Amino acid sequence: MAPGRAALGLLFLLGSLTVLPCLAAAQAFPGESFNSEAERRLAEMLNQSRGQQGLPPLHVDGHLSAAAREHSPVMAEHGQLSHQLPGEGNLSRRLRDSQVTFISAGENIDSGKGWLQAHAAFMASAPHRANILDDDYESVGIGVVERHGTYWITEDFARLVH
Repeated sequence: MAPGRAALGLLFLLGSLTVLPCLAAAQAFPGESFNSEAERRLAEMLNQSRGQQGLPPLHVDGHLSAAAREHSPVMAEHGQLSHQLPGEGNLSRRLRDSQVTFISAGENIDSGKGWLQAHAAFMASAPHRANILDDDYESVGIGVVERHGTYWITEDFARLVH
């Protein structure tokens, strides 16, 4: 028996609610936009560094990208580099809110006048380098937003539940 109109409407509504957090997270503040070229290039640099160490490349995951794109504008809004700012959840909460189901996760954040220098800075920092070269991680999401000449960068790493 085919579902009734009410049931179909409920299924559509529930499906829409599942997608909405990802769509909302992927929007910058007014007058801002994400630098998708910088995000793509940073992913390439991550994978180049991993390849040099004999590690497999990271897969760019849309849900992780939504989480990273949610956090970068919040840092820009507060003008503060932090893994958790007032009014937002910690990394685990932000990932769950973006529909990420994960076994393990980590995060790199940076801000500065250019995004190109971020990867070199991450590789020069032991904890950030450890995230990049962690062989437990298999996926990444990157969010880069520019506000008033400063780039705000979030790299979210995870081993996802498949």
